[in-house]
Amino acid sequence: MSKKLFIFSCLVFFSALVQAKNYGADMPKGKAVDIAAASKSLDTYADKSAKFKGRITQVCQKEGCWLIIESNAQAARIKTKDHAFIIPKDSKGEAIVFGELKRVELEPEAAKHLADDAGLAEPVASTELQIIATSISIK
Repeated sequence: MSKKLFIFSCLVFFSALVQAKNYGADMPKGKAVDIAAASKSLDTYADKSAKFKGRITQVCQKEGCWLIIESNAQAARIKTKDHAFIIPKDSKGEAIVFGELKRVELEPEAAKHLADDAGLAEPVASTELQIIATSISIK
């Protein structure tokens, strides 16, 4: 009996370590689309709310109000809707986000501002995919 209890306790402990951290609104049910697949089928996903996934490559170092996810060299900047929530500046791993995907043309001032937030010397690209997210889940 104690061996079973020990194994059960270990499973509970280790499953808690890999649970996702959730930010913003509750994450809707359903499957997430890989950001690389979504970027290749932008007409299907643009201007519609959906779940997207990718690996975190950057996080806003000023407030934690945005992050960049990437998959197969395709990236999207995730902004929190209305700055309603923030994520930890040291966030890493896989992210699932729920929000609206768009292709955005950045003004030079906006590109410089985003680069400053990321601690980069050069402005970011003038065109990028963005998702305005209401939910972010990080593993």
